Amino acid sequence: MLNLDPTFISLPLLALIFLSIPMHVKSFVSRYGVWYLLFLSFFFYSLVAGMSQLILILTLATITRFAAKRNTQLAFIFATLALCGFLIASKWLIAFDDTNPLHIFIPLGISFFTFEFIHYLTEVKKGSVQVGGARDFYLFSFFFPTVVSGPIKRVQDFTRQITHISTPSQDLLVISFQRIAIGIIYKFAADYLVSQQELAYPQLGNLGVFQIYMFLIIVSMRIFLDFAGYSLIAIGLAGIYGINVPQNFRSPYFSFSLIDFWNRWHISLSSWVRDYLYIPLGGSRKGKLKQSVNLLLAMLVIGLWHGFGINFMIWGLYHGIGLTINHMWKLKFNKTSLVSKKWPLLVNCCKIFTVFTFVSIGWLFFFYSTSEAFSILGYLISSIWSLKL
Repeated sequence: MLNLDPTFISLPLLALIFLSIPMHVKSFVSRYGVWYLLFLSFFFYSLVAGMSQLILILTLATITRFAAKRNTQLAFIFATLALCGFLIASKWLIAFDDTNPLHIFIPLGISFFTFEFIHYLTEVKKGSVQVGGARDFYLFSFFFPTVVSGPIKRVQDFTRQITHISTPSQDLLVISFQRIAIGIIYKFAADYLVSQQELAYPQLGNLGVFQIYMFLIIVSMRIFLDFAGYSLIAIGLAGIYGINVPQNFRSPYFSFSLIDFWNRWHISLSSWVRDYLYIPLGGSRKGKLKQSVNLLLAMLVIGLWHGFGINFMIWGLYHGIGLTINHMWKLKFNKTSLVSKKWPLLVNCCKIFTVFTFVSIGWLFFFYSTSEAFSILGYLISSIWSLKL
């Protein structure tokens, strides 16, 4: 995620809003709108990432487009291996070799580029997407509001919009500016919670169960506000240029189950993994054991997508195990219980609390090293045990 400090807000963001003015002139949009967006996208990426990274992503995009045009099994395999290999190498360098000079060649947003390119290849192979012009493909690849941290776009939705591109409606403009404003507030709130998290962390061994749980809330809200804040800014920024991109977060901490949570959290990522990994592996169609393995593999990929490291693997497998248990529970206890009918509000509150607690514990492995995460978890367990005594 971008570190959204006041400089980022007052200069580049305002500049991008100012640069949207031509997209509100109908005659300009109809003749030059797509070319203008493409120019801004190349300019923005070269500005924030540098020319060397722009050239690398252009190379990967060209390989992807070449494979799509060839439309052969060998071409698809070659392009997919190239994309995955480059992503794995980049994640490896980021995680395990901070001093390597090759770091300057790790493209900004490589994870998002890779997933969108694989999505494009898969849809072309299925026949649901036709290989169009180079201009539209490169705009899909480099569209600047989403290029750094998503949301992950779907090529069908995006190309349909730019094929019939028009000036944004007044309603879309109002909603878009509201999203940008809320996103900025979220990002500042996340920065504040970072400082509170750093202050509380050294004292955890001396805190009680309620104070440690408050720490978990801070960690959970920090990541939500950070991720959702950037997504809202990206969606809002795209909107003032007349482009709709998918929603990414939908009140995830009010989920009634872990399955529900992953339908609300980082929606563009979780739906990508569902459509291009979980379902192709067999989903739930080949028995409960196979479904459990597929869930574990899908969540492991989500964990490693965020970063290479044991802690991310544990985080992914932790959610994979949780989803497996959730599916088994749903299968066995599918009927509404008498308690749920009599006290629905109480039951729903308990569900929300349980899911939130489970997810919050998982975030410890997302933020901290494995040993640190287990230490915090140990503090929480010991404080609960002391409370019981």
